[in-house]
Amino acid sequence: MAFYPARLGADQFPFGNEDPYGGTELSRDSGTAPQLYDFFGMHAQSQFVPAELVEAAEVNDSSISAEHGGFQGGVVNYEPFKPSLESKGKLTYSYQDDSSVSYSLGTEDGDNPDDVAKPEFRKRNLTFSQSGPIGEKWSYVLGFSRQTGWTRKDIEPQYGDAQVESESRSDFYRVGLDYEFDNGGTLSVTGNVTDYEQQWDASSSLSGVDVESRASMLATQYEREYGSLDILGAAMSNVKLSFAGIYTDNESVNQHSDTVWFTWYGRYNSYGTDAFDDWRDAGRVDGSESRVACRRGGAGDRSYEDKNLNLSARLSGDIPGGSFKSGLDVTKARAKREGEGLTFNSATSRLTDGSSYTCAPDDPACSDTQAHRIRILQNPYDVRIDAMKAGAVLQFGKEFQKFSYTLGLRADYNDVLKNTDVAPRVKATWKPPDRFSASLGANRYYSDNYLAYAIHDAIPRGLNQRRTVPTSGGGTPGDWNTARDLGGYYYSQGDLKTPYTDEITLGFSYRDPWSEGH
Repeated sequence: MAFYPARLGADQFPFGNEDPYGGTELSRDSGTAPQLYDFFGMHAQSQFVPAELVEAAEVNDSSISAEHGGFQGGVVNYEPFKPSLESKGKLTYSYQDDSSVSYSLGTEDGDNPDDVAKPEFRKRNLTFSQSGPIGEKWSYVLGFSRQTGWTRKDIEPQYGDAQVESESRSDFYRVGLDYEFDNGGTLSVTGNVTDYEQQWDASSSLSGVDVESRASMLATQYEREYGSLDILGAAMSNVKLSFAGIYTDNESVNQHSDTVWFTWYGRYNSYGTDAFDDWRDAGRVDGSESRVACRRGGAGDRSYEDKNLNLSARLSGDIPGGSFKSGLDVTKARAKREGEGLTFNSATSRLTDGSSYTCAPDDPACSDTQAHRIRILQNPYDVRIDAMKAGAVLQFGKEFQKFSYTLGLRADYNDVLKNTDVAPRVKATWKPPDRFSASLGANRYYSDNYLAYAIHDAIPRGLNQRRTVPTSGGGTPGDWNTARDLGGYYYSQGDLKTPYTDEITLGFSYRDPWSEGH
C-alpha cells in the first residue's frame, strides 16, 4: 500500500523505508520477539499524519491511475489540513483506558491456572490545528498532535510474579505557507516532523528494546492552472502545470538491553533443571506444558537513516481527442544502517543419565545441566548506500456518450536492481442506461522496495558456529568453529526482477430508482 496526497507535492510522504525481514509489531508480543534481525520503527511511510489533521481521504484498491507508482496493494489519496485564506481551527482530545474493555480470562475450560491478571492500558490523543490569512496573498497552517500510550501486563509465569510495561509517545508538527500569485499560480512551502519513541519490555523473555524514530520533511510546490494553452502547435484547455521538490530526513534507532542472547530450557519433555532458579521457575508453568523456554538477553543496538530528494513535474489538460496527464519523477536517496553485532546462543545439549561435562570458568553459554552447542555470531557492521530512481508517466482518456476509456503507461528505473519497469494501466467503462455501468480493467503495479533490497544485500547475517559438548568423561565443551557463513541476503545477486502485481478487474454498478441506493 502506498500513500499519496490528493494534490501533488507539498503533502506527499511516501519516502520512508521498510525492513522486509521485520517481525510482528512490538505491541503484539508473540513468540520470542524481538527476533534476531528485526528492526522496529521502520515503515514505507515516514510521516504519520494524525487523522484529525486529514481533511479528506480516498482509498483506491483497483484500476489505479498510472500517475501513482511504487506499490502493489493500493493507494490512499489524502488531503492534510492545509493553509487557507479563511480563518479556521480545531482542538481535539481523547482518552481511553482498560476500564472501557471487558476481558475474558482463562483457558477453554474456563480455568486460569496461572492467575493471569487483566492487562492494563491507557492512551491519550491531543491535536491542535489552525489556518488563516496573512494579508491578501499569504495563508498559513499550524498543526500539532501528541499521542501517548501505556500498557502493563503479567510476564510469562516461568519468570515469576513481575509485570512488564510498554510506554510510547508520538509527536507530529506541521507548518505551512501558501502564496497566491496574481497570474493564478500558487506557491506552497510545508514542513513536517514526526518524533516517536517507545520503551518496551517483553513478556515472553527477559529482554527489552527502546525504539526511537524521527522523520522531517521540507517540501515546496508551484502549481498553476491555465484556461487554454498552445504547446508545440497543440491546442489545450483546462491545463494544469505543477513542479514539486521534497526533501526528507529519516532516522530510526533500536537500543537493546544486551548484545548476547540465550535460549535455555527449564523443562524439555522429561528433562528438567533448577540451574536458573535465581531468575526463572519452570515449575510455575502448567505441568501439561512439556517444553518451557527461558530466554534472556538482547540482539544488539542498531540504527538506520536515509535522506531523500524528490523532484517531480506534472502536466495535465484536455486536447481535441480527449484528456491527458503526463509527468516526470527523479529521486536521489542516501541510506545508512549500523549495528554493533550480536551473539545468539540457540540449541543446547542437556545432561541426561550417564552423561557429564564440566563448564569452563569463563563460559557464559554453559551451566551445570546444559550447554549451548549452536550459536550465530554477527560482527559489527556499517552499511552505506546511494541510489537513484527515475520515472515517467503518460495517460490518455476519452469519453463518448455511453463509453469511456483510459490508457496509461508508467516507466520506472532504479540503479539498484537495474530494471526498467514498464507498467501498463487500462480501463474501459460502458454506461448503456443512466443507472447502470460496467467496467473492465487490466493493470500492473511494481513495488518500490529497491532501497531496502540494497541495504539488506550488504548486511551480514553472521556466522553459524558449532562446538562439541561431551556426553561422558567430564570434559569441557570444545571451541566454537564456523560451520557456515550465512552471508547477506543477495537480492541483486540473483538478478531479481522488481516484484509486481498483475490485476484484472470487472465491475458492475447500478443505482436503483426507488431509494437512489448504489
